[in-house]
Amino acid sequence: MSVKKSIKVYNFIFVLASVIGCEIHEISLISYTFDKHAKVNKDVTITVQHSGIMINVDLLNNTKLCNEMFNITERVDSIVFYSYNVEEIETELLINVDLTGSLEVRDGKIKIIKRHTFKNLKTVSLSITNCSIEIIENEAFVDLNELTQLHLWDNFLTRFNPASFKNLPQLEFLQCDHNKITALEKHSFEFLTRNSTECHFSFNRIRKVDRKVFNGLTVEYLSIYLEDNLINDLPVGIFEGHTFAVVDLRSNTLKKVSEKFFQSNFKIQEFVLSFSYLYQDTLMKFVSWSVKNNITLVSSSNKKAAGIGFMAIIFISKVCTIALLEQYKF
Repeated sequence: MSVKKSIKVYNFIFVLASVIGCEIHEISLISYTFDKHAKVNKDVTITVQHSGIMINVDLLNNTKLCNEMFNITERVDSIVFYSYNVEEIETELLINVDLTGSLEVRDGKIKIIKRHTFKNLKTVSLSITNCSIEIIENEAFVDLNELTQLHLWDNFLTRFNPASFKNLPQLEFLQCDHNKITALEKHSFEFLTRNSTECHFSFNRIRKVDRKVFNGLTVEYLSIYLEDNLINDLPVGIFEGHTFAVVDLRSNTLKKVSEKFFQSNFKIQEFVLSFSYLYQDTLMKFVSWSVKNNITLVSSSNKKAAGIGFMAIIFISKVCTIALLEQYKF
């Protein structure tokens, strides 16, 4: 494949324009390759004159990711930014770039994702990982009509802000594992619009899940993964009126739940728990409840205690089932 690449000498006027566009941040050299095998270029702007390529960009000493770094007039499949010294991303990043595949920003020092940072992009996959993000402002991700996957894992988020997401009609996979989120607030998933969406919040510090966390949820068969958090309670009515494909609560500190929890009206296809934490009578209630409601109850070993994790579907014989149903009537 022949790709035209250019290294240009920029005069004072260009440098001044770059500084204005990136506020007080002057753009320094960047290093980039096309399709992972072409010769490395060093320049202050990326010039592309061939469609359908992949670009890997090392932002070197730049502290801000700016639109002035790009002179892309053709369609691009994917861009990966290695942003080791980047502390800020310009709003409406790549707003005029025809990026149809994936965009990845990784290994940065970006504490805040500002409002409208990612707006009107055509990309189907967006990843901002290992970037030290602490705060995502309202409407940071907005009008991303083709986006199906959003990856925010391995950051420092302490709060999941549902107002950060607006008009993401194709989103079906949200990854927020390995952050420091402490709670899930009410209406957290109201922005979802597609059935069978997966939301991952494992390996956080979630202790509180609001009883109204799923209020406003309109999709069915949501899969919610909350492995290895600090959840020790399931509020009565938390799942009321909704349908879930998977609820994964393994390796939490849940020991018991209210009797009224089992009387709520909801549907779950697969429920994953760490049985070793549950009180015996609570475990028996979960088993009986799962049998009555045709729920696949899955046991996971306590990874911290046992050293290894495994999944085992609980098969209950007819005799045991009848005995349990007789003993634990709701």
